[in-house]
Amino acid sequence: MKKKIDNEKIIHATIDLATQQGLLNVSLNGIAANLGIKTPSLYNHISGIEDLYGQLGIYSLDLLEKEVVQSVLGFSKHDALIRIANTYVTFAIQNPVLYQAIENPYLNNSQDISKAKEAIVLIIQSVLKVYNFTIEKEIKIIRVLRSYLHGFASLYIADLFNIKTVDVAESFDLGLDALLSGLGLD
Repeated sequence: MKKKIDNEKIIHATIDLATQQGLLNVSLNGIAANLGIKTPSLYNHISGIEDLYGQLGIYSLDLLEKEVVQSVLGFSKHDALIRIANTYVTFAIQNPVLYQAIENPYLNNSQDISKAKEAIVLIIQSVLKVYNFTIEKEIKIIRVLRSYLHGFASLYIADLFNIKTVDVAESFDLGLDALLSGLGLD
C-alpha cells in the first residue's frame, strides 16, 4: 500500500529530525527514511533541500504571525508592544528549530520568506501608528525592537545566559522596558 505523503507531513518530519540532529544536519534521505518512503518520492512535493527550508520558514512564520496577532487582540500602544515582544521571544525559545528556519539567512532567501517576514513587521507598524511617528522613525524603531528580540532569543537558545541565580525573564523585561522607554514608547 502506497503511503499518503503531503507537504505538511514532510514539514513535520523535518521538524522532528531537526529537533534531534539540528536543522543544518537534516537530509532528504533522513526525511524520507523518517516518513518510510524513498527519497525520490519527496520530489513530488519539494524541489530540493533549499525548497524544503523555504517551506519550513514560511510554515514557521505563519505560526509566529498567528501567535503575535492573537497576543495583541484588544491591546494597543505599550501593552501591545510588550505582548508582541513576549510572544516573539517565547515562540523562539519554545520552537528553536522553527525560529532557526525563520531567522537563519543561510537557510532561505526566497521572496515568499521575505513577504512572510514582512507580515510581522506590519503588525508592529500597525501598533506604532497611534504614536504618529514618521515612517522613517517607525522603521528605525522596528529595526531596534527586532534586533533586541532576535539577540535575546538567540542568546537564550544558545544557552549563553550562564548566571542561573538571576532570572532570565526579569533580565528580558528590564531590557525591553529600557528599550521601549528610551524610544519614547511608554
